[in-house]
Amino acid sequence: MYYTYTGSSGEQRASMIECRFTTNPKTGYPWLESIQIDRVPIAKDKIKEFNRLIPVVVAAKPDITDPGTLTDKDIIDLQVDWQYHDWEEHQ
Repeated sequence: MYYTYTGSSGEQRASMIECRFTTNPKTGYPWLESIQIDRVPIAKDKIKEFNRLIPVVVAAKPDITDPGTLTDKDIIDLQVDWQYHDWEEHQ
């Protein structure tokens, strides 16, 4: 997957993430074998942590509908529901 990043001073950089998946024979769920970000491998312990979360995500049955292509106007109009949490005032 290719994506662009815009830094705090407005600079833009293109990056690439490459993920290799297989199927976990015990659960039948997808299983992440490796990740490279800009050709730099991610540590196996981080991948192991991610794989532990896959059953939780599958159990939550997320809506993975592809929203299609967004225009700049769509992105500006995009709104997110935000909830206040007590712990935020203690940070």
